[in-house]
Amino acid sequence: SRCISDGDLYVGTVGQFSGADPLIYRKPLRTEQFDLKHLNAPQFVSSMHLSGFVYFFFRESAVEYINCGKAIYSRVARVCTNDQGGPHKFKERFTSFLKARLNCSIPGEVPFYFNELQSTSPIVEGSYRGERARLIYSVLTTGANSISGSAVCAFRLEDIDAAFHGAFKGQEDKNSNWLPVINSKVPEPRPGQCVNNSKSLPDVTLNFITNHPLMDQAVPAYLGRPVVVHTGFTYRYTYIAVDGQVEAVSGKAYDVLFIGTDHGHVLKVVNIASLTQTSDSAQIAEPVVVEDVLVFGPRADSSGSTANAGPVAVTSLVVQRSPYEQKLIVVSNSEIQGIPLFHCQRAHSCGDCVRLQDPYCAWSLEERKCTHNWRRDRHSSVQSIEHGWDERCGANCEFKQVSSFFCFVPVSTNDCVGTPAEYLPVCLLII
Repeated sequence: SRCISDGDLYVGTVGQFSGADPLIYRKPLRTEQFDLKHLNAPQFVSSMHLSGFVYFFFRESAVEYINCGKAIYSRVARVCTNDQGGPHKFKERFTSFLKARLNCSIPGEVPFYFNELQSTSPIVEGSYRGERARLIYSVLTTGANSISGSAVCAFRLEDIDAAFHGAFKGQEDKNSNWLPVINSKVPEPRPGQCVNNSKSLPDVTLNFITNHPLMDQAVPAYLGRPVVVHTGFTYRYTYIAVDGQVEAVSGKAYDVLFIGTDHGHVLKVVNIASLTQTSDSAQIAEPVVVEDVLVFGPRADSSGSTANAGPVAVTSLVVQRSPYEQKLIVVSNSEIQGIPLFHCQRAHSCGDCVRLQDPYCAWSLEERKCTHNWRRDRHSSVQSIEHGWDERCGANCEFKQVSSFFCFVPVSTNDCVGTPAEYLPVCLLII
């Protein structure tokens, strides 16, 4: 994992030929060497620069769980871009390195955790539930030997920063439990803060951050739960790309997620939960899975047979826009393909188009087709992202009363624009 900030290269990697020395490095500074509290067999996923910090996202063996066994936790770490190292023995060490756990779990009395980070998106900034926020979407999975599961969680940058301003975690001795460090034991200036001259930091601050790089509070998932979850042995999520804040006909904006799998598929998911006003996590709207596209089928062997071929994993996704086309670039270890961001033309009726629940697509009442170019005439465009139906798709159909509760259904087998009647919403008339 690498990131460039102000001309400096930051790298999360391993040193020595044996790969036994994991480190975060910016010449001439590095993290502490051979100290499991700092980095414990990390698998770096991504990094990014923002507001005077460089953030690293990775998974590693959890040192705080070591007395109970082995577990992998996902982490976010940060260092200050103006870190100059410390005095004396700290002159080639970061003086601002801190890390916190990322909590992606299904809530409950015993939460179900997705502990192993696989991919993160760039920062997506938008309006969520009436407030501006910056989100990082992440793919996390369960361990290889546990119940097979994958999830996408969103983490607010504000929650990440709050974790780094919270309590530190530590243990009195190697046999003690890991517990929050009481405030009276935290020195001033506070460890991990960016200062004008890190070489003037007192030894008490530097010794504290060397022994306490881990924060006590985990970073919670936005809205307290995953955006989308998959369990089962058919596939796992591997990578995520986001087309952020795509405007719909209603004027609302939705984040469209493209999720790659280890079986060559790409899922297109619309996050509608971030616009649903409710404080009850159990009532959060489910995401809309618009489509599931097979991009990479099993590879044929030298004889041309695919009978014994294994699945092809998606290793990278990139949303690419140009004045002429909009595509999703899909990458595997041996192939690159470009696929459209939307398939509006596949819907041949108003009902089919609206049921896509795709912010890219809307039914044009004037042109009588499902189109991406609905912005030319928003007033005659029909779309429903959150519900998947609109009364205008069948407004001129013949109805009959079928019960004493004033419920009505279409008489004909098809509605006025070709949608099968059984898929139309039941019309309720309250008198």
